[in-house]
Amino acid sequence: MNNYAKAISKGGSANVYLISTVNFCENEEMIQFGEGIFTSKEKNNVVSPSGFSQIKRNFQFAQSVNRWRKKLDTDVVFLVYPTIDFSFEFFLWYFLKFLSGQSVFVEINEVYKSTINESYINSGFIRKLFLISAIKWLFDYLRFSFSEIFSSRFDGLVCISSTIASYYKPYNENIEVIPVLSDFDDPEFNYSGCKNGFKMVFTGFIRVQKENLTEFLLALAVLDKTQHNWSFDMCGPLSATDEKIIHNLLIRHKIASKVHILGILNYDEVLKLQRDATLLVSLRSNNKMNYYNFPTKLSEYAVSGTPILMTDTGVVSDFFRDNFNCYMVDGYKCRNFYDKLLTVLSADDSERRRIAQNAYRTALDNFEYGRYSGVLSSFFKLEA
Repeated sequence: MNNYAKAISKGGSANVYLISTVNFCENEEMIQFGEGIFTSKEKNNVVSPSGFSQIKRNFQFAQSVNRWRKKLDTDVVFLVYPTIDFSFEFFLWYFLKFLSGQSVFVEINEVYKSTINESYINSGFIRKLFLISAIKWLFDYLRFSFSEIFSSRFDGLVCISSTIASYYKPYNENIEVIPVLSDFDDPEFNYSGCKNGFKMVFTGFIRVQKENLTEFLLALAVLDKTQHNWSFDMCGPLSATDEKIIHNLLIRHKIASKVHILGILNYDEVLKLQRDATLLVSLRSNNKMNYYNFPTKLSEYAVSGTPILMTDTGVVSDFFRDNFNCYMVDGYKCRNFYDKLLTVLSADDSERRRIAQNAYRTALDNFEYGRYSGVLSSFFKLEA
């Protein structure tokens, strides 16, 4: 959303206000943190509600945004970043569009219905409490289905991939495909290389199943039998359940000393971690959930100056090609990861640099936020 804001404000035709449920206060003056970009002051120790309290919070938030909108005394266009809680989008639509006649668009970055089987059918929970799981599965299916149908009520959709756009077109034909954007505020290509051993890095939500981590960790266990000067660092949010799965796997295969979970890092720390790595990894299998998605981390990875090991999921191959701007794994299993890791290890430094530089150019040509300034302004009808 920050890169959307930069792209839109770069055109000079509109100011952009970033508003969040966790820090917005309608009577508090916003602060400017970029040219034409404003937001509320950061609030610490905010606890997100759940259940009915969350629905109440979403209702009050939409009311507050509508009251604040009137104080601007100018035309306003809203772009909503969706949540899995449908009441968030509904109340914003109700107060801003239905009652006030404002233009409201929604970003679509995932087909939530495709995640249901991953969440329930493949979990141990469904085997233990089948009836409860079945009811939850049906509830999620119905609410996600209704959310998809309700997308027709918005003025338009911003989709992060062509597959998502095709899926949502029957509901809303006013769609603009904007890939996950990269930040090029530091426009220099910098390549670190392999300085202190072979260091692999994963950044983002650490989800064992979605990110196919089990197969990759098994590949590292096989690799460790012949290659010893390597490490694997992961940073990002991690559930207690997934942390336990990872811990048990590392202990069982005796690689716990080389795999490090760093927790949640700030943005600058994540960028440094990516730039100092030898290899960045994106590991997803090509299931239905990932088919409709585009790994957001790839837009960050591509500008880091570090080569990327990735799997072919969704529309990834529209932008990346093996041995040109990435190392594309031929499959999604332990053996496939192991074979490709051997290829990366056998490559010399100039070869890795070439692949990293081609990835950087790919991001510059396809993901750089400034390239979409006119597209977004036109789609939202922001031209002066």
